[in-house]
Amino acid sequence: MATGVVVLETHLHYLRALLTRGSGSVQDRDGVLVYQSPAPLPFLVNGVARTDPSVAPAAVLGAAAAAFGDRGFEVLCLDGRDDDLRAAAEAAGFQTGSPDPLQATARVPDPAPIDHSAFDIRLAEYAADVDDIVTIAVDAHTVYKFPDAFFREIFRIPESILSPDIRAVIVSQQGTPVATAQAFLTGSIVYIGWVAVVVAAARRGLGWLATHEAVAAGFASGAKEAVLLASPMGAPLYRTMGFTDVGTLRNAQAPPARG
Repeated sequence: MATGVVVLETHLHYLRALLTRGSGSVQDRDGVLVYQSPAPLPFLVNGVARTDPSVAPAAVLGAAAAAFGDRGFEVLCLDGRDDDLRAAAEAAGFQTGSPDPLQATARVPDPAPIDHSAFDIRLAEYAADVDDIVTIAVDAHTVYKFPDAFFREIFRIPESILSPDIRAVIVSQQGTPVATAQAFLTGSIVYIGWVAVVVAAARRGLGWLATHEAVAAGFASGAKEAVLLASPMGAPLYRTMGFTDVGTLRNAQAPPARG
């Protein structure tokens, strides 16, 4: 079973791929990874992580401050490994977020307990499919008050999704896209991310369905293990599907400077 360190490393590998293929940038040197997106959201796609746990917290925070200036960003901290980094960020006035479980499974989860015949399931192949994924994600995240342009920005370049190492699932009902999930293949591991269900179809098992299909697509492509970074709200669903907690990640968030 993957460890928390492995899941975090896989998460960072995905961020490198996403941002270098899209319109973002990545600086990876001296044991510090800084990842940036043009989208101003001060977490998810803008932040810093320590790839070498021996690097001093001051060096990590200094690299982030140099890269982001007055922009907001997050510092990723793995419980038990980066406690000193989190303490330094909190001492600098950063706000620590909720504990997010790192999870893994060595098998394809059971199918969702819903009528699969009511839905059309496909993998993204064309730019129009990327548009469908963005539409789903924008709708699903209105409850979290994400900026309207966020998903359109980070997936603006279709190759951010239409790449050989990504399997992006789209679930539709009567021709309308309603759920999605992405599988990023790296070695023997598939990383699951961007699980989203439109608000009108929430709580009907579609997140389970999309996740199952993404994991299955990853295993069919040679993966032996699936990993993900869950939110506290999503973690119980993934546990029901067979994922096991293998670590905890917290972000310490630096808000953008107020003018």
